[in-house]
Amino acid sequence: MSNTTVRVEVFPTDDADLRQIGPSRRLTTLLQERADEIGTAVRDISRMLRESVDTEPDDTGFRVSSVTSTFGLSLATSGGVVVTRASAEVSFEVTLTIERT
Repeated sequence: MSNTTVRVEVFPTDDADLRQIGPSRRLTTLLQERADEIGTAVRDISRMLRESVDTEPDDTGFRVSSVTSTFGLSLATSGGVVVTRASAEVSFEVTLTIERT
């Protein structure tokens, strides 16, 4: 592993409503300190997408065989990951493609 320090921007959340990202302040944290949270969020979303593909054929005989999702991940200063729409303001943009094998 390299000795490079990687920092990521984190966003304060509104204490009254943790679903809202608060006023923008430039805060950062070490990527390594948040790696587990990011990995867990991507795995959980991936699992939900896989489960959405696990469907029986409908009455026409068709079923979903592939799902692609692009979303953003923003990191909250208080911990946790906020899934957001992909935009220039997210910390990470993730594209998952789940295919039936």
